[in-house]
Amino acid sequence: MNLRLIPRLARRATLLCAFVLLTPTAQAQGTGKMLVSINPQEYTHPINLWRYYHNYWFYQGPLLEPIVIQTLNEKFGEVSLCSGNSSANTLVKINPSVFYNPKMTQYYGKLTAHVYTGSGKLIASYKAEAETSGFLEVFPDHQIATTYRLAMDKLIAKMQTDTALQQVMKDGLAVGETSLPCSMVVTLPEEVVK
Repeated sequence: MNLRLIPRLARRATLLCAFVLLTPTAQAQGTGKMLVSINPQEYTHPINLWRYYHNYWFYQGPLLEPIVIQTLNEKFGEVSLCSGNSSANTLVKINPSVFYNPKMTQYYGKLTAHVYTGSGKLIASYKAEAETSGFLEVFPDHQIATTYRLAMDKLIAKMQTDTALQQVMKDGLAVGETSLPCSMVVTLPEEVVK
């Protein structure tokens, strides 16, 4: 085989793979009311909470995922996690944040949700904060999960009062709009929430 052909073949294979991955399939259309996306970085970059001589490292994604899916399913129904080329009436991108104050023995959590139509248009952004008290040495996963659950309840209360969101969830995509694959949610613009 001619060695000069290898880079050309590699480029063609890369373009073909990109085309296949970005083309929505018939199976992915209309898979539910809402899909949730948590930044992939939350699954690969751990967060460090510390208290004097005690450090606690954890990943926010695996801890937050079941809380988000469970609470959204209870209130909105037909909610699942983003994967590949799936699509839905609404797409929700959630950004978590947590820190620990060792002097006050308080966990502070903040969740920001950016909600988009199935075609990628921003509907609204919501922010909720919560705090719980507890020692870092005693079941920190439970304390962090409780903080996220309280913040998620506040976030859902704000989402339920938004009539524009309720209308999009009920009606779905407008005629002539194409659905955005869920894998593209991380590239959508975010609104600054105060």
